[in-house]
Amino acid sequence: MAPKETASPAVQQAGCCECACSCGKRSQEPPALFVDDDFPARWHVLCHHAAASAWLRPHELCAEPRLVKDGCSRFAVQQGYIGDCWFMAACAAVAECDRILQQVIPEGQVLFGPGYDGSVRFRLWHLGEWVEVRVDDRLPVDAHGVPVYARCQHKDEFWLPLLEKAFAKFHKHFGVIEGGRLSEGLINLTGYSMQVLKMEHWNLRNTDENFLRLKHAFDNGHLIVCAKYQCGPGLPAPHAYTVTKVYQRDLQKGEDVLQLIRVRNPWGSHDKWNGGPWKDGDERWAKLSKEEKEIIEYNPQDNGEFWMSMEDFKNNFEEVVIGTQQPVGAEEMKVVGQITGCWSKDQEVGGDHTEIETFAKNPQFSLVSLGCDDADAGHVENPMEGMEAIVELVRGHRRNNSQYRMKIAFYVFEGSGEQRLSAEQLRALERVEASTKLMREVAVSARLRLRPGRRYVVIPATEHAGQEGHFLLRVFSRHARVRLSPLPP
Repeated sequence: MAPKETASPAVQQAGCCECACSCGKRSQEPPALFVDDDFPARWHVLCHHAAASAWLRPHELCAEPRLVKDGCSRFAVQQGYIGDCWFMAACAAVAECDRILQQVIPEGQVLFGPGYDGSVRFRLWHLGEWVEVRVDDRLPVDAHGVPVYARCQHKDEFWLPLLEKAFAKFHKHFGVIEGGRLSEGLINLTGYSMQVLKMEHWNLRNTDENFLRLKHAFDNGHLIVCAKYQCGPGLPAPHAYTVTKVYQRDLQKGEDVLQLIRVRNPWGSHDKWNGGPWKDGDERWAKLSKEEKEIIEYNPQDNGEFWMSMEDFKNNFEEVVIGTQQPVGAEEMKVVGQITGCWSKDQEVGGDHTEIETFAKNPQFSLVSLGCDDADAGHVENPMEGMEAIVELVRGHRRNNSQYRMKIAFYVFEGSGEQRLSAEQLRALERVEASTKLMREVAVSARLRLRPGRRYVVIPATEHAGQEGHFLLRVFSRHARVRLSPLPP
């Protein structure tokens, strides 16, 4: 008969934790340690809190806790009881990108010893700005001293559970981050441009074209996450995953090209692809040379990572999101203009173009092409034919309100660029091709050819009048100079 498990000494003593223990006592924290009154260690901020027995600080769980131990790793990411796989997949995607992590996790923070004050700071991107979020380092743990939500692979590393806590604070509540869109997690951690690819559209293309699109993205350092929504054999669903490698090589003469994709489950466990070719232990692996296995980095372990063919990838994942500093396929572009705005909750204002009277009352912005950037003048062959730009609309994505569920779009018209377009004018004008469709996404974008001297009016919109929220409108281009400004009511 197995011995009865007992809680660790730290948890046994946690009957006096500050949050909510039946003893009714409060711990005697050293006064110097930060206590976050804006996001208190109380049950009401939790989700599925029945598994939590206490709130403890990292130094109460191990002798020498580290925020980051020997650099972050995608293998550190292990999802807990919250259904925030969409955020965990994004964390795994950025875990080995030092430039991003230095922005998200300020260096020099300690969890014990000199300089330790009980707090940790993180930065999250929102509408063009990096917002600092400071939390105390108390974490909800079970009876054995294990964090009940996200945790790192190593028991003395804590960047992931504390980042998840800061993310929950940013959105006001742990429960609010249960269930979300792939693009939301990535954009909060990076500020990158998002390209959302629906696999029903990909099925119209051949597999080679789809694969090369993913390989180009991966080879250029883009971040890729994916989601399986429909339950079925082979993989847990609905669930989000991270693409961690895209590999191709030509086989011997007469054979097909080998196209493989490595994917990671943020559960970080043995729950892997088991529905077809190239699963762990599949006979095909034995046919590869030792050298190629080293190139591929084939090393099957219970860490949530697995390989699959492109065909199986396409058949299993309904959505792929690619995050990149510049829009996909426009790696040399940069932000040449951006501006923030908001939609009104007035029921007589806003909405889609199908209700033209309220649509005309949406915020409107003048976008004027000022020609070619002087430094790039010699690189543009036919400047009078226009320079390519990408317009992107990003909605506010704090999840403590209904804004994150609403559909957004923007519409581009040619106009004077100096005055708002009235409902009467909008009825007579044709939208230019850069306009988008309504989508329930954190960001939508479209390409626009900017001709020198042309003036455009850009109108961000929601699906219905009276939907309140904030947004960011930004323009990417390689060579163009633009002026983006609001048009007064």
